[in-house]
Amino acid sequence: MVTFQPHASRDVAAAPAASEDALYAQPLVRYAAAVPLDHDHHHRFGAVVTTATGSRFQGADLLGWVTRQDQALAGSAIDVRDDVPVSAQGKPDRVRIADLLGAREQTS
Repeated sequence: MVTFQPHASRDVAAAPAASEDALYAQPLVRYAAAVPLDHDHHHRFGAVVTTATGSRFQGADLLGWVTRQDQALAGSAIDVRDDVPVSAQGKPDRVRIADLLGAREQTS
């Protein structure tokens, strides 16, 4: 697991999308959902991802890879999972994702 800190000049509202774009650039990432991890806007982000079947990529592997692509994402929270929590509408459940990442971060 890892924690996104976008570059200070970036639009904070766009940071989750930029984080997802950076993760999708990795060919083994099949799905990514990024969320803010703090409620006081210190610009910390995390993401849950699914990877290609049989991939052994872990969060630390992805963090290293994504940081090489964009230094602004250094220190992020990435959790590789079999599935991404979704809402009843089938969209990423960003509240559950943030809760999951927050709980994992507190126990790490």
